[in-house]
Amino acid sequence: MVVLKPLPSASYQDVINALDEMTINRVLRYGIVDVSANERAYLLSKQRGKVIH
Repeated sequence: MVVLKPLPSASYQDVINALDEMTINRVLRYGIVDVSANERAYLLSKQRGKVIH
C-alpha cells in the first residue's frame, strides 16, 4: 500500500509521474490524500532547518 500526498506546489505532471510509477512497479493499492497541517508544518520546519517534535 502506498499513500501519495502531493503538496500544493506539486504539478499535475508530478502526480501523473507518481501514478505511472505505481503502474510500472505493479503497486496494486495506492491512494492520493491531502497533506495534513502537522505534516505540512514538519516539512516547512525541515526546509528551515528546525525539527518540530
